Amino acid sequence: MVQKKNAMFRDLPILWPWELPERLSGVVVVIDVYAATSNIAFFLARQVAQLLLVNNESVHRVKHQHKGALVIGEDFSLPDDFFDTGNQPHKTEGIDVSGKEIIYMSNNGTRIIDLAFRKGARNVITTSFLNMEASVSWLREISEHDVLLLPAGDVRTKENPVTEDMACAETLRDILMGKPVDWKERFREVEEFMLSYYNPEHCKLDIPIITDLNRYPVVPLCHWKRDGLISVSAARQ
Repeated sequence: MVQKKNAMFRDLPILWPWELPERLSGVVVVIDVYAATSNIAFFLARQVAQLLLVNNESVHRVKHQHKGALVIGEDFSLPDDFFDTGNQPHKTEGIDVSGKEIIYMSNNGTRIIDLAFRKGARNVITTSFLNMEASVSWLREISEHDVLLLPAGDVRTKENPVTEDMACAETLRDILMGKPVDWKERFREVEEFMLSYYNPEHCKLDIPIITDLNRYPVVPLCHWKRDGLISVSAARQ
């Protein structure tokens, strides 16, 4: 692959999952700030032995096959005690994941990663505020310029696309297009929305974590495997 260093993007589309065309191509950047793509960056930065993303169809089988793995996440249809720990960043950061195998599932972000592959995306990376700088550098260096930014939103509704995902997508787009970013205003917008939309007691613990800008110099690259299983490794670390 011939790399084009520090390429400047003239335009970058941002689409919600329900706005996607039937087929995708090129690079898709999935953004689920609260909490999948923030957690994924954390897992890889802590050098987990293996990170597997699962869905409703595969989660029971994979949990049975990987008995020593930590099962982390959430699901609308599964009880909380199905998981070793929940999906909120203040919970995931409280456990030792280094050198361990992680099975991860979320209500929104991992589902959208799965959707991107099912629609034909060639490469899928994940981005949050925690790995913004690393994502920018990686995207500027690749020769593939067919890039789509895909905020996950809330899969339960199209009426309330979540602000933190769009704010992160717009930030990534602005930086790649050479536009200035008002970080104070961007994070104020994120905090205000999250406190009004989610459990405020959890948000008070999680907002400082997910807005810790450029904490992790990792670019999570997702790999589509058989039976819908997705593995994640560091494209840059």
